[in-house]
Amino acid sequence: MNIRKITSSVLILAMIVFMSGVLGLRTASATLTTYSDALSRLKTGQAANHEILFATSLGIAASATVTLTFSSDFTGVSALGAEDFDVATGSTGTCSTASYTEQNVQASAGASNWGAAASGNVVTITGKTSGTPLATNKCLRIRIGTNATDTTGSGPGDSQITNGAADDDDTIVLGGSFTESGTAAVDIISDDQVVITATVDPTITFTISDNTVGFGTLSTTTTHYAAGDSVTGITTSSTIAHTLEVATNASSGYTLTYSGTTLTGTPSGTITAASSIATGGTPGQSQYAMSAQSQSGTATITSNYVYGTPLWSFVGSNTTTTLATNSSPTDDVLNMRYEANIAGTTPAGTYTGTNTFIATGNF
Repeated sequence: MNIRKITSSVLILAMIVFMSGVLGLRTASATLTTYSDALSRLKTGQAANHEILFATSLGIAASATVTLTFSSDFTGVSALGAEDFDVATGSTGTCSTASYTEQNVQASAGASNWGAAASGNVVTITGKTSGTPLATNKCLRIRIGTNATDTTGSGPGDSQITNGAADDDDTIVLGGSFTESGTAAVDIISDDQVVITATVDPTITFTISDNTVGFGTLSTTTTHYAAGDSVTGITTSSTIAHTLEVATNASSGYTLTYSGTTLTGTPSGTITAASSIATGGTPGQSQYAMSAQSQSGTATITSNYVYGTPLWSFVGSNTTTTLATNSSPTDDVLNMRYEANIAGTTPAGTYTGTNTFIATGNF
């Protein structure tokens, strides 16, 4: 027997076996190192969206498939249409920081679009039929459900996958002809939400900045305006006598009313309550009125009291009259002004009037 021939044959056979093993390793599927499936809900029986991310070292060739096999507890997979899928290619292999480019997704793959279809509990994503749908060492993002909002293809999505019973053995197995694979586990639980409660009490605060204002000594020739000092607060130019502030969290805001009497003299006499007069009124006539101006907030002032128009009015006889309103929670500050004129026949004396302001929250 020729020992050299036998030895050579053994060596050749060993090399063939070794090379076959190397080639076999090159064509066998690889396990993905980055693969996740983030659900929008984990509660049992709850319909949920899925966002799947994975990085492929080998890339995805033209017409290659990516399959997602959902374990049997998941339902509704077969009802998914192409509109329920978004496919986006990543700029890098780091899925958490990559930027993504949405792809055209249709029911079947074409030269310029990806395909997406579902049968049973298996979703099949097919790469474009030309070019390189996804380069090596890049991420792919697949959104399934109503989170598939991109309209480049068939979207937006209108169907979701429903979670099964509460357990920790649900899986989404990734595979396909693109030769890489992975398995993601999902823990479905009885309830994935925490209800937090709190109570906010209804509130309203009402502040009058000055409870005593006055005109001083009135004149038949010049209009006087009330100021914050009832003795020396004599002014012949329009001034703010006091403010009214209403702050409330009432859902329908508030109503601010007033009631009162016109200026009444001691021992006798009255100054006439006026309606819708201008700033200054008419010196020489008996007139008493007030006007409101919004300093801050969104109050609606009753039209014949709006200082900016300008209009001044007063309703006497203790008649409840609406001065301002707001239909929402608010914090409003109103500037209040008062003006008075007297006639030559107005009796001498000390004149006093009292206004009662009421702020009512509309809860």
